[in-house]
Amino acid sequence: MGCGSSSTPGKTADSVVPSVVNTTTVASTEVAVDPPETLARAATLTATQRSVPELVADPINVLPEEQDIETHVVKMATQEEEVVVAVEEEKVKLIDVSIVKVTGESVTLVKEVGAKSVLSLKDQLSLVVGAVAPQIRLFHEGAELNDEWTLESCGPSTSLFLQLDIELSAIALSGSSDRTLRLWDLVSGTCLRTFEGHAQQVLSLALAWPEGRALSGAGDKTLKLWNLNTGQCLGTWEGHAEGVSAVDWDWAAGNALSGDEAGSLKLWEIASGSCIKTLWHAHRQTIGQVSFNGAAEQAISCAEGGSENSFKLWDLALKECLCVFSGHILWVYAIACDWEHGQVLSGSVDGRLKLWDLTTGDCLHTLSGHRKDVRGVACDFVAARAVSTSDDKSLKSWDLDSGSCLCTMVGHAKDVRSVVLNWDAGQALTSSSDKTLKLWDLAKGKCLRTFHGHSKEINCAAAFWKPKKK
Repeated sequence: MGCGSSSTPGKTADSVVPSVVNTTTVASTEVAVDPPETLARAATLTATQRSVPELVADPINVLPEEQDIETHVVKMATQEEEVVVAVEEEKVKLIDVSIVKVTGESVTLVKEVGAKSVLSLKDQLSLVVGAVAPQIRLFHEGAELNDEWTLESCGPSTSLFLQLDIELSAIALSGSSDRTLRLWDLVSGTCLRTFEGHAQQVLSLALAWPEGRALSGAGDKTLKLWNLNTGQCLGTWEGHAEGVSAVDWDWAAGNALSGDEAGSLKLWEIASGSCIKTLWHAHRQTIGQVSFNGAAEQAISCAEGGSENSFKLWDLALKECLCVFSGHILWVYAIACDWEHGQVLSGSVDGRLKLWDLTTGDCLHTLSGHRKDVRGVACDFVAARAVSTSDDKSLKSWDLDSGSCLCTMVGHAKDVRSVVLNWDAGQALTSSSDKTLKLWDLAKGKCLRTFHGHSKEINCAAAFWKPKKK
């Protein structure tokens, strides 16, 4: 169905505003805080302080005045917090590790005199930075410390220099009917953190890893904004009449879009958590997925169930439907949109995928192969590749130019619900009703790793792969 040319694709929804380097003053010592590219990376212990009480607001963290303490500030890759490590000058032992916020408040995460080995120090630091010991590298005067070494073996030092280096090259976030979200290291398979707070099942999520933020929607009719570095819930957004079944955001534009089980859409301001506008009854059924372009103030949404065998393009500024994309025999479960290149891929209960021209509304290809409902789709429109998941327990990779299936992969015990694709890395991540996530090698068509931890079905997932160096 033609939609005219009034819709002009804007920037991609996941574009990121260039980060600004902030300078934070902690006890009169200025430390330049680098913008977060990973959970914590290339953090350097610097800056000698003699007055620990000035750094720590909680009396439990105040060390005896008679102790001669050298305190080193770890530059964390976040604009909200820093890690303070207090070390006795002559003995070079860990005494206290705290998170000191910009406001001066302090939360003690480690309180132990004397780390016996480098490995035990890593274990203690892992509580602070939300990583596991194997991901932490410590350096002393340019040389990496061996896990078996003791800190005393480094020798007495009045100018202790340690470098904390944590490299997370690929991470994922999952949401489950067990009411939690889990943050995963895709390389090691480790669960880095569990997020609790929703009163009902987590149905949808959006991830902004470089900014260290995530947004989740749940059956409890709320959205929650999370700090991925600390696990803290930064805010709960209320206003939906039913469960929040879909969410997407444009971090650069500062807005998020959510859809609920009553068929309504809501536009939110991320900074304040306030609802800007509502499109009541945008669909007659539960909204299954949304794709949001904040720069153009446009969105695409699809609904599960009923007779809506289509999806819609919206002008959010005017609160008007610009186009209805019709062609599927049954309702549309999933959509993936490339706003920059003006294409959309849809997946339906009819077992088919369709590639559409966003501007004209024309169907460019129909991809057939799944034996049951298509639950999830993900695309690399530049590479003309896509991956789909289905109730038939499989995922398939596709050539969008020819419409041919490149590979069929099986391994999940139940229906495969969502998929995230990184074609450059040759990997895809899937979530399933079998309570697991699976990481796939698309070239070999095999499962690389299975992630266990959730106690109920995993409804949604998002992932971030660090771009390869050119």
